[in-house]
Amino acid sequence: MYSLITQSPYRYTGPLPLPAPLYAGTLFAYSRETVPCLMSSFAEVSLRQVDLPPKVVRTDAIQSFVTQETLFLTLHCSDGIEATGYAYTIGTGGSSVIALLKDHLAPLLIGRSPVDNEAIWKDLFFSTHATAVGAITSLAL
Repeated sequence: MYSLITQSPYRYTGPLPLPAPLYAGTLFAYSRETVPCLMSSFAEVSLRQVDLPPKVVRTDAIQSFVTQETLFLTLHCSDGIEATGYAYTIGTGGSSVIALLKDHLAPLLIGRSPVDNEAIWKDLFFSTHATAVGAITSLAL
């Protein structure tokens, strides 16, 4: 069993990569109220997997739904704001998605500005281009 699938969430606090450059024109895409968010950055990433067995096991000709592996990612910003997203599988691959996030994608988020979401998504996608046609990468992104 992968140690990450325990009660305590994984927290990436490893070495910080160089912060991404602020792309030209970024300030023009946001109102005056949101510009101060440019000072905030992702400081920490928490990952968690929760396995939820269904009340009734369902099967068909090619697969069985024995558990819903629900994956949670929480982004902790330097200004105290937190945001949580999730994805799920029907019993296979959840730990692989967590491993991809932990080993490859989460470290790329540290130090980035939360409002630079389009550039972040492109960077994450291109950093995994060799596996981008697969479901595990799609769920992680």
